[in-house]
Amino acid sequence: GRWDEVLAITGCHIASDAVNAIRAATRDWARQTGLSVYDQREHTGYLRHLLVREGRNTGEALVVLVTGPGDLRGGEDLVAALSAIPTVKGIHWGVNEGQSEITGVPTRKLWGADWIEERLLGHRYRLRPGAFLQTNTSMAEKLYEVALDFADLKGGETVYDLYCGIGTISLTMAPKALTVWGIEVVEEAIACALENAEINNVPNVGFFAGNVGLALAELRQRAGNPDLVIVDPPRAGLAGKALRRLAELQAPRIVDVSCNPTTLAGDLKVLCGDAGYDLKRVKPVDMFPHTPHVECVARFERVDQ
Repeated sequence: GRWDEVLAITGCHIASDAVNAIRAATRDWARQTGLSVYDQREHTGYLRHLLVREGRNTGEALVVLVTGPGDLRGGEDLVAALSAIPTVKGIHWGVNEGQSEITGVPTRKLWGADWIEERLLGHRYRLRPGAFLQTNTSMAEKLYEVALDFADLKGGETVYDLYCGIGTISLTMAPKALTVWGIEVVEEAIACALENAEINNVPNVGFFAGNVGLALAELRQRAGNPDLVIVDPPRAGLAGKALRRLAELQAPRIVDVSCNPTTLAGDLKVLCGDAGYDLKRVKPVDMFPHTPHVECVARFERVDQ
């Protein structure tokens, strides 16, 4: 029940051998350099987070070290240790100057590639340090298959993909739809989405960066009314303005890919209340084995259609 304890482990059973090797090499380097460790209570210290992005279907890994402000002493030794691991394709460094425990900070490349690639359901996805991708690749494919089933596309639909990330759901839906439009606030993720559409030769998708609650009106002017809206919101659920704007679209169908059933329940109450929708189907997907957490895919249909 402690959030501030760091356990010394020799191996994590749900991480790959490569990820365990990356963690061990970074730990040994940290001990050798003598750099201070960040204290979350006192807000002092330097070393904060190690982020490893891994393509389980490609065998490629991207490493991001997040520190507090200050020079990275011994950075050359860290690069030497990590670049010796065959799966590591790029090493980046980010600085978190605030107190919040976040890893999504701007990064500087220390060595190697700017991105790695992963493969999902026949598509290649380019992944940069700040872009989101489901951590459990095998179950991510199952999750998107459920979303595609719930979408029930016939080929002539205009689809909005809200919180689209690097375009994984958009590209999964595109072969079954007329057009797919993705919105994401993280510009780095949109850059990846545009690249992913190009490298997969998917012409009927469009992406642009923007806050979902603020950008929907512009998207509607550009793309017309949606036949289906896919939402894949953060754990906090749909923000108030985004939820209101979603309801105002009056799309015939909504598919919600929720990583938090608790906030899904709150959004469901609004959608099935004044917004005029019925909940037709819900299916949980176990993305996080050995934890109580599940994702849920929910399908809503307008009552008056």
